[in-house]
Amino acid sequence: MSIRQSLDKMAENLADQNKLISELKDSNGQLNDTNNELMQKKSDLKEKCRNSRPELQKEIVYFKNENAHLEETLEQLEAFENQLERSHLQKEQELEVAKEKQALIVDEVDTITESEQEVTEKEHSQEYHKVQKAKNIAQKIYEEMQSRLVKDKQ
Repeated sequence: MSIRQSLDKMAENLADQNKLISELKDSNGQLNDTNNELMQKKSDLKEKCRNSRPELQKEIVYFKNENAHLEETLEQLEAFENQLERSHLQKEQELEVAKEKQALIVDEVDTITESEQEVTEKEHSQEYHKVQKAKNIAQKIYEEMQSRLVKDKQ
């Protein structure tokens, strides 16, 4: 393709693009006009609605006030709910701490009970040995008295 043909082709493309741009501008202008007409109709309808029933305006004001009141109440309820959630979480944490403390106390009680049991067993064992020793002494005394009695009878 020659340079001349390329330039002609580019000129054609440029002309097509300019034509398309012009059409788009016209279309945009029409859309803007249509949009302006619709905005005017919307404004007219709003005005017509406002003027058609004044009692509705009172109701609208009432409902807006009621809506504001409900939103305020909802905010208060949400704040209260958040406070309750925080309190609940705090109580759960306190419960976990109490459970941990209880587990430690149970362990300590078990340890103390085991220690007391060992001491009791040791004391019982010592008492048993004392009783056995006393029995042995009593047996020896008895045997010695028997032997003396036998000697005295002779």
